[in-house]
Amino acid sequence: MPAPDYAPEIAALRAGLASGEARVESDGDLVIYRSVGDIMKGIAYFERLAASTTARGPACGTTYAAFYND
Repeated sequence: MPAPDYAPEIAALRAGLASGEARVESDGDLVIYRSVGDIMKGIAYFERLAASTTARGPACGTTYAAFYND
């Protein structure tokens, strides 16, 4: 399974940031941000996701749990 591509989301957020618009549309989804800081947080979020999926494959984990009835 190929890693997800977050380039369209990052590009849409950067375009919104550059234009000063709080409304960002990507793949038909419209998001209205409250501030420039929120847009920058969105960019950082998608950049982290992109870096984590390209560096070591999709982000996933395994949790093991054991339950004992004493």
